[in-house]
Amino acid sequence: MPRIASDVDGSYQGFAQDTLIHKADGFDYYDDFSMWDTYRALHPLMTILEPKRTLDMVKSLVLKAQQGGWMPIFPAWGSYTAAMIGDHVSTMISDAYMKGITGFDAETAYKYMRQNAFDSPPEKDYKDGKGRRALKVICNMDIFLLKTAYGMLFTGMNRYPERLNMLSTIMLSLDLQRL
Repeated sequence: MPRIASDVDGSYQGFAQDTLIHKADGFDYYDDFSMWDTYRALHPLMTILEPKRTLDMVKSLVLKAQQGGWMPIFPAWGSYTAAMIGDHVSTMISDAYMKGITGFDAETAYKYMRQNAFDSPPEKDYKDGKGRRALKVICNMDIFLLKTAYGMLFTGMNRYPERLNMLSTIMLSLDLQRL
């Protein structure tokens, strides 16, 4: 579950390479999104039970993208991580928007979500966790799905996955559906 990372006055340390102190005006700034564990069930439930908290989380994610240059995939400890191949933050933001949670900068959110979907960062930024894991494989989805269906890519996952398994196909299909 994400945690509030802003102080009582709304101040919080910038995301990734941004070391400035910022102020969240009128909302709580969140960090430590374990999206792998929460995007399928917890966040959709939060859109219904806690729409204000969901909005605050979405605003926090958009700010992270603006401060770091890429929509984070699995933001933790105030920075990017190279933890996942999917783009569950985009799924979470899209789900919130479709359920009427719109009090955030949707154009900016879409800009960074689209960037994650179609662009790859330079190698150094990729190693620092920016951008989507395995995008080159995902972009060739027809071949990827065909090979995965026949089990030809079942070699497990690693930090720089060139081959993905069936679980990845299932996981990414939800992400793609939301976009």
